[in-house]
Amino acid sequence: MTAEHVREDWDALVAAVRAAMDRKLSPRAPEAQALARRWMDLLRRTAAEAPEILHDYDGTAPDESPGGVETALLDYLSAALWAKYLTPDEERRLRADGPGQRQRRRLLAALREEMNRGASAASAAVQQLYRQWESALDELTAGDRELRRKWITAARSDPDLLAGAGVDARLQGYLARAHCASRGWTL
Repeated sequence: MTAEHVREDWDALVAAVRAAMDRKLSPRAPEAQALARRWMDLLRRTAAEAPEILHDYDGTAPDESPGGVETALLDYLSAALWAKYLTPDEERRLRADGPGQRQRRRLLAALREEMNRGASAASAAVQQLYRQWESALDELTAGDRELRRKWITAARSDPDLLAGAGVDARLQGYLARAHCASRGWTL
């Protein structure tokens, strides 16, 4: 498949998600959850068949990317994926609109850059970025330790939950190594 064919599949899926959002379909609805899983499947397919356009759809490009994927659409898909793991009350308690959350793309891009250049997860620069990641998680979960534990457990058990936000398995592993390094542990 060419990037053009993959982009056509993206256009159709983006239109279907927008239609669900326009109909005010709950992210908890089976149809919305199926759309979110299709999104994740298409992300994997794009990584294999047209990696040069993956950035447009994986949550790491700016909203004005050629794919036209806006933050609200990604947030909707994320809510659909997380609905399996969090109760509606827990979802409401998440603070996805805090200042740390708005900087998530920049933070993830900086972590990915360090990872791609081969920086040790224990380096001072990566540890500083990791502390920002931890702070953003505290903000997201409003300091609720049980909600944070549940969020982290779900993210570890279902890598798709973070992949849609630009945190693929490789970056998740890097974050895990940074976590170990922050505790003085070695792998």
